[in-house]
Amino acid sequence: MLAHPRCSESLLFHRFLETIDAFLEKLLHSAEPSFPAFGSRLLTLQHYMIAQSPNSIKALWYDRRDIHRFWNFWAVIILGGLSLILSIIQTVLGGIQVHLTRQDARS
Repeated sequence: MLAHPRCSESLLFHRFLETIDAFLEKLLHSAEPSFPAFGSRLLTLQHYMIAQSPNSIKALWYDRRDIHRFWNFWAVIILGGLSLILSIIQTVLGGIQVHLTRQDARS
């Protein structure tokens, strides 16, 4: 039986499980004892999935397996975008200042 983590903590949920003679699912499994037929294959699949990393911007955008990489990506996007906007504003204001200085020098 699959349940939301918050749901499994409630007393009502535990009473429901007792009523239907069910038990809570284990959160962690050992490969060989829990899955004797497919244990080694599941471990191979798990190692493969852990080793995978996003290879495009779109995949990185939606990938939430490595939360540090996800927030690092967003920090770079936000801070990089902010610095780009500020540098454009600084360049425009510098150009306006040069233009106004040349006009004052001609007068």
